[in-house]
Amino acid sequence: MGSLPITLRRVIKLFGEPVRLPGWLALALGAYAFVPDTQARIEFWTKLLGQPVIAGYLASPWTGIALVAIGFVYLWFCRDVVHVHHLPLNAETKPTATIGLQVIRAQPQRDTKLRSALSFVVRRDWDGTTLFQDISGSISAAGAALKQFEQLARDGKLATWGKVSSGSVYDPIPSDYWSNHTVEYLSLFKEEARVERDSTLPPHYVDLMVSKVQAEDWAGNRI
Repeated sequence: MGSLPITLRRVIKLFGEPVRLPGWLALALGAYAFVPDTQARIEFWTKLLGQPVIAGYLASPWTGIALVAIGFVYLWFCRDVVHVHHLPLNAETKPTATIGLQVIRAQPQRDTKLRSALSFVVRRDWDGTTLFQDISGSISAAGAALKQFEQLARDGKLATWGKVSSGSVYDPIPSDYWSNHTVEYLSLFKEEARVERDSTLPPHYVDLMVSKVQAEDWAGNRI
């Protein structure tokens, strides 16, 4: 259709849009009502079909006027309607959508002793008493895991809590705290791990705690 003259394309668009066809049909029927002998033909066929009453309505000139008016009104309101041509989808026209998925995790809970978390990372066992069960291998593995813990805590990937003193409540430990503090290694042989006191500024937290969910992510290399 793009090769046709512009005038012809406009005529086809004017008469060929399906949404406008009812209006043109009403105009055509209305105009036909004023053609000579139309009333006689309508009366003949309606009487032949046994519907003489309808002949009075169809043969009336007001019917033609009404149809013409309806056609004009319909075309007027449909003048801005655009017919949408749906093209088949292919590799070039097929719409694509990218959906970003965001995993929403709950806030970490203070529910696990540090020694138990280290035991799970090293031995996949939450029982902290088994951390040094195999003396030959567990000592070096626990030392490496402890340094990894301090780095993750410093990076803010592991939430940590501790008590300023044994009789106080747990406080969240800021991540930058771990830049100048380390865990006392020998305290891992006890249930409550604590921060090294030598050559570091207070507070020296005791009874260190972490989140079990984050410890599992740490063991699975997901953080």
